[in-house]
Amino acid sequence: MRTVTHSGISLATEAFGTPTDPPLILIMGATASMLTWPDQLCTLLAAQGL
Repeated sequence: MRTVTHSGISLATEAFGTPTDPPLILIMGATASMLTWPDQLCTLLAAQGL
């Protein structure tokens, strides 16, 4: 996991797939964390180049 900070706001990030593919940002709402996204979903999206 990597944390990116800009203007006093920190975001936790996790990368899947090939770094040269375009980025896809998944934003979890309410009080849920990024860990709510199933790894299988992220892996499937990355396999499609998303």
